[in-house]
Amino acid sequence: MDDDRSGSFTLSLQQEGSHQAKIWLADLTSDIRKRPDTLVSYTKGIYLQLYQTVQQIGKESGIPAFKQEMALGTYVERLYACQTLEELQLLLSGELEILFDYLESRRGNSIIRRITSSEIIGIANSP
Repeated sequence: MDDDRSGSFTLSLQQEGSHQAKIWLADLTSDIRKRPDTLVSYTKGIYLQLYQTVQQIGKESGIPAFKQEMALGTYVERLYACQTLEELQLLLSGELEILFDYLESRRGNSIIRRITSSEIIGIANSP
């Protein structure tokens, strides 16, 4: 996995959202599947690197599940237990779900706060 590909994953996480990140992951899985001579350890290393990117963004976003030091160790255990490429993809997809569910709920809370504060300001300004 080269720096350009890694950078495009980070960009999809930060700017493009859940759908695009999952498409990116599906494309990666498809590319790996086309190269059956790829070592299992190398493939798992790629998925570990991607998880570390997800974890970093999760930490920066304040997501409790990603702030715990044990999160990486738990993920590594689950990663090495995977027997197929599909299991690896599902494992990382689950982590993407946690990340984007949290970001969406936080975004929703932000909208609710803005609406609520607008209503309070409107009430305060009414005659």
